[in-house]
Amino acid sequence: MDLDAQGEPRFSVHNRKPDYLEDIAPEEEGEEFLSAGRELFCSVQPRNGYHAVQWALDPAVSQIGGHPTWVQDAEYPPCPCCSRPMRFVAQLDWAQLEDYGEGIYYMFICAKDRITATTYQQS
Repeated sequence: MDLDAQGEPRFSVHNRKPDYLEDIAPEEEGEEFLSAGRELFCSVQPRNGYHAVQWALDPAVSQIGGHPTWVQDAEYPPCPCCSRPMRFVAQLDWAQLEDYGEGIYYMFICAKDRITATTYQQS
């Protein structure tokens, strides 16, 4: 995503659709593909910044800030504008949203170029 001067996100011109994805038919565009079964909430007790570094920890490892819990190897995406590694913002454990969900989504930002990125890893 790109962020405009007011901080509003928009689809980035740097995105490209992977070849393996099918086109969505017009009648399917309005369908809801995700429904969160359980609510996410902010803890009243802050965790240590290194808490999620161990990927096998329980409970779930969704978090804002701190250090990422890499399921595989560390993978900081490069900014498509300046090529510098993007800064980690948050991660979302998919098991907290979907029954039988697996893997973690990682969110990053390049504050200089006002662009964000999301990656995914699973075991």
